[in-house]
Amino acid sequence: MAVSLGPSGLQLNDATHDDFADFQGGGKILQVISSNNTYNHSIAGVSNVDYQMASSSGVAWFPEITISPYSKVLVHYAISTSTSSPDPFLLIKLQRSINGGGWANVLVGDTNGSRTRVYNGFRTRALDNYAQTPVHISYFHEPNQSSGVTIRYRLLFRQGASSTRITYFNYSTANASESGTFVSTCILQEVSQ
Repeated sequence: MAVSLGPSGLQLNDATHDDFADFQGGGKILQVISSNNTYNHSIAGVSNVDYQMASSSGVAWFPEITISPYSKVLVHYAISTSTSSPDPFLLIKLQRSINGGGWANVLVGDTNGSRTRVYNGFRTRALDNYAQTPVHISYFHEPNQSSGVTIRYRLLFRQGASSTRITYFNYSTANASESGTFVSTCILQEVSQ
């Protein structure tokens, strides 16, 4: 195949293309949805119980996107957390709901002994009450739906310590001028087939 770039556009074999619309391949970004969460709240998590972030008092945070048939979704989360103890291990599940149906895990690890099957996890090693831990999650979701659908996403958190641990979302534990409040973000991108 002969390829050249001339004053009239991109030359592929015997055809000149002067517009990206000439290329009908998949993988184009069709829309981007951004959901920012600034709500400062904490959850006292008991061992091995799932809990989720809120977007306001008593309201769970469910970023959502409506996609075309057979489209895919690139899911990005950036979560700001801190904890009441320097060593809790937080396990994270990424779940989806299609058209208001039940929640299902989009991806979890393989079965291995008595370990909890989750998407991701992290252990904080905070040495003081001013620290926060950024958590980043990315996933390419291929729902394979033959009609347009609305998909909601959520993150579930759980901790496995033998006693209650507090997780703080969007702020550090110390209430001082050198401490901070933060923003958590979810970006959903619809990708054509």
